[in-house]
Amino acid sequence: MTQSTIASLQTLLNYITDSRDGYKKAAETVEDIGFKRAFMARAAERGSMIQRLETAIQEAGGIPEEGGTVIGTIHRNIMSLTSMVQGDEKAAIDLIDDGEERLREKVAEVLEEGQIAPQDKMMLEAIQRELKADARIIDRMEEMAD
Repeated sequence: MTQSTIASLQTLLNYITDSRDGYKKAAETVEDIGFKRAFMARAAERGSMIQRLETAIQEAGGIPEEGGTVIGTIHRNIMSLTSMVQGDEKAAIDLIDDGEERLREKVAEVLEEGQIAPQDKMMLEAIQRELKADARIIDRMEEMAD
């Protein structure tokens, strides 16, 4: 595997770390127990994705670094401020949805590059399917919050 493959997997690891942390932050900021549970379930799923990516990076000879991105940190800070000001589940869901869209795009981008091992491609395709299913859940949550 090339360094660019490891770098691509590391980039996804950072984005998924952002996603996990965003869901945790959303769970902290909403009052509705159903939304809290849904956000924590998504955070746990992201934890599983993180483990899979860390394993793939290690198997490729890299050292996984779970730090997230600067944009993700800013996004979570905005979520905290928005939720405090608005006290609004919809605001938290909208911010989650924005971050998840960027994550889905990044996974698609890595898959389109086609420079990953077959087993990593299968893993990323599975992650992509999970992310699409979660997008439908977020859509339903948005409808409920309206």
